[in-house]
Amino acid sequence: MTHLVNALSDADLERRVRNYLAKHGMAANDGPQVEVNQGVVTLRGRLSSESARWLAVSCGRRVAGVVTLIDQLRVIPRPKIANRRVAVNCPSWMLDYLRNASLPQETGYEYDPDHEPSVARRRL
Repeated sequence: MTHLVNALSDADLERRVRNYLAKHGMAANDGPQVEVNQGVVTLRGRLSSESARWLAVSCGRRVAGVVTLIDQLRVIPRPKIANRRVAVNCPSWMLDYLRNASLPQETGYEYDPDHEPSVARRRL
């Protein structure tokens, strides 16, 4: 088995690491970049969470033929969107109600006077 592992080319090992990452949900376009040089695998790129970084590193280490794994991944969290809203079409009687009523917070609906007159907003 050792001879088979040593016989792997860098291109084969890179393909195996990429496939293993893809199998665990890290697509090539948004996952880490993989470089291999004489069995030394380097993971580069930006990920959105520490758990994604941990997954990438642990997956990379599990591939047979990896001599050393160098972690050059950076975690850059996606910005959180506060008070997101989505437009909802509603009848005019509901808009009148929303304009004139003070709604309890539980409803999640609010009138947005800056938007189209036929649209209410629902907080997400």
